[in-house]
Amino acid sequence: FRNKQTTEAWQYKVRKEREKYYTDKKNIWDGIDLSLKKAMIRPVTRQQAEKMILEYEWLGTLPPVTICYGIFFENICGGVVCYVTNGGGINTAKMYGLKNKNIGYLHRGACAYWTPNGTASKLIAYSLKLIKNDFPCVKVAHAYSDTDAGEYGTVYQATNWLCIGKYGSNATQLINQKGKVYHDHILTDYAKKNKTTRAKVFMELKKNGWKKQYVNSKYRYCYILTDEPEKTEIHNRIKHLIIHYPKRQKHCDAGVISSIPSVQDG
Repeated sequence: FRNKQTTEAWQYKVRKEREKYYTDKKNIWDGIDLSLKKAMIRPVTRQQAEKMILEYEWLGTLPPVTICYGIFFENICGGVVCYVTNGGGINTAKMYGLKNKNIGYLHRGACAYWTPNGTASKLIAYSLKLIKNDFPCVKVAHAYSDTDAGEYGTVYQATNWLCIGKYGSNATQLINQKGKVYHDHILTDYAKKNKTTRAKVFMELKKNGWKKQYVNSKYRYCYILTDEPEKTEIHNRIKHLIIHYPKRQKHCDAGVISSIPSVQDG
């Protein structure tokens, strides 16, 4: 089922769909100043971030997150990024020689279709500055880009993150009839809710056209936030993992954020 030849990011496609949907409608962002120089980045609540994530982001969910920032054009939110501290798993922290609390996992991110090119880059770059100032215990920002969603980490590359290779998994995911991807833990959720087994739930879904596949390996990116000499110490621990930036064959959109499962970007 997985399309290995994806040439467009999922969020790019969604942006195009949303643009078509909002055409000829009266929208609150019509006519506002879209200058990136005047755009402001500030903290937002989970509730504010969730609306943007559910509309534009590849996975279509917002798990527990602890840090959310939005970019505003004349007080209209045009995009969000969501981090979770203690993120990435214990093995990720060990890779950097750190503790879980020192990792800021960029869990989700998305920008509205009407935002200008470069919005994602500015939002991520400034969010890193804010995290460094507001959450000094976070020493490394960590993120993934999913090639299943057409992501190669374009926005991370534009903001000078390090690409530290691919991360694979034996986990499985489910795909519905429309191609929407879900983690297979929904089998457990439905089984508990309906007092049945995972196997029976999957059989019912399969009858309705759902499929199962292994989770695709994802590119890993990191941005070291701490100062010297610790910055060099962390870099030396991962320098053997650093690879050249992966590239997509064709179109990419600098205004789209990755996430992961990621933060998702173009």
